[in-house]
Parts: sequence; structure tokens; C-alpha cells
Amino acid sequence: MNIDIKENFIKYLTDFEYDDEPRAELLSAIEVMLGCKEAVLRLKAHVVRYIEGDLDFDKLTEDAIFAAELSGIHEYHARFIYYTALVPYALPYFEAVGLGRQEWYDSMIDFKWKMNECHAVYGIWGTYTAWFKSFFTADRVAFGRLQFNMFTANISYKSEKMELNEDTPVVTVHIPSDTRTPFSKEQRLASYRRAEKYFSRFFPDGKVIFRCGSWLLSPAHREILPEGSNIRSFLDDFEIVPDSYKSAMGDLWRIFYTKDYNGDPDSLPENTSLMRAYKKYLKEGGEIGLAVGFRAGAEG
Repeated sequence: MNIDIKENFIKYLTDFEYDDEPRAELLSAIEVMLGCKEAVLRLKAHVVRYIEGDLDFDKLTEDAIFAAELSGIHEYHARFIYYTALVPYALPYFEAVGLGRQEWYDSMIDFKWKMNECHAVYGIWGTYTAWFKSFFTADRVAFGRLQFNMFTANISYKSEKMELNEDTPVVTVHIPSDTRTPFSKEQRLASYRRAEKYFSRFFPDGKVIFRCGSWLLSPAHREILPEGSNIRSFLDDFEIVPDSYKSAMGDLWRIFYTKDYNGDPDSLPENTSLMRAYKKYLKEGGEIGLAVGFRAGAEG
């Protein structure tokens, strides 16, 4: 099977419209990696197995790290190259479950958002997370602004609209750091509707329950952020489970893009309105927290 790793990589960067700076850095990295025969052979073997329906993502990650050691490129570059080598061959997995090119594209562009996060935190255009596995099997799918996959409630909850125990099947919601699409009510509703249409087949009564556990659902946003804020309005998308709130200072990087917080809010950047609002909140003794919420169907 003829697989041109470099040609596919260039096409991927072009098709997904990568900017010049990350494109140059990643192309420089792959040129170095291509000089390491063992790294290339291992990657091609993974691509072939994936085409044939056999994905061992843990081994793929392990070999990406080994490729970095062999070739001398950064591990985050190697991970990005190894993972995205599968992208051109992922479409059949989406088609097999009744999805199309748009869902494939919106799912696979997540590499771009994770690359931006990697650069913001570490200064490297690459990726440090193995989060992508479920995209390659079409178990996690992006419908517009949001991403979804089957899950279980993992918590008991009862309201007028729903009654759930820990094992109740639900569709969990993920919010990528998408820079293309506003995090608006309209965009979110469009995503819920598309997801409901697709996932209803997995529910005996066709009634989809959405679940989200995120720092974005922290009730504190009602005091941190002004009315009209998209993040604040996101709280209204879900019924928040009252006793689900907990501290999540580990998510501080999602706002400030630093993994080295020293406990002093004054050390944090204030480049965006969200950073400024959270910095003020932290200085007043607040903390980053998360909560779990449920939504009964696309219309809530």
C-alpha cells in the first residue's frame, strides 16, 4: 500500500487551513522525522492497520514518543504528526455510522484547537494530549460548535423533565476551543438539534438526555460575568445538579493558559475580558470550579 506521509501531511495542513507559523514549524519537524526510517515505518504500519479497521491508539502514542526520541524532534510535534496521519483515512468510519464529510471535518479540526492550546501553554505548535482516540472511531462526533459522545450519567438526578441514575445512558457534551464559530445560543442550539437527531437511535424512547460536566457550568459565572456573556448563558442550557459543584483549580489553564500557577492571582495574564474577570474573582478569594448539568433534548 503506497502511503506518502509527507504529501498527506501537507494536504492536511492545507485542507484545514493552518496558518503560516504553525505550518512552517510542523513541516520543519516532519522533514527531520522523515529522515528516521524506523519512525516512518512505524507510522506507516499504524496507518495501514487503521485503514484495515484496527486502531491501537495507545501503541500509536507510544510509537510517536519513541519517534521523537529517535529523530530528535519534540514529542508534541511527533504526536501531532502521528495522530494527524490518520485523518485522511477516518472518513469511512464516519460514513459507516451514517455521518458525512462535514461531521468528519468538524471532528478532525479539533487537532487545530488542541494545537493552539499547546502553543498557548507550552509555546510549541503540536499536541500533548491523547484525547483524540474517540474521534478516529467516530464514537465522538462534532456537530457544529459542540462535540458529543455516548456516556452514562455517573450521578443520580431527578427533576420534572427527567429521572436518572448513575448508569442511565446519556450524550455527553464537550466544548472545544473553536476559534471559527461563536459560542452563541444559536450555534449551541443548532448543535443540540443535530446531535439529538443522530443519537436518538441509541435511546429506546428516542428521547435524548444531554450531560455536561465542565468549569463552564460553574454557577459562579452568574457573578463573574456580565449579562449577555455566552459563557454565562451556557448555564441556562442545563439543569445544574445542586450538589455536583466542586473545586477545579486544575482547569485554570483553560482560562489563563499556564500550568505553572504559583497561587498569586497577580501573576496571571489579563489579555482577554475573561482573564480579567477571573483574575479579579480569584483576587477576591474565588476559585475555579465545575458542575454537572443535564438537558432533556435539544429544546431543553
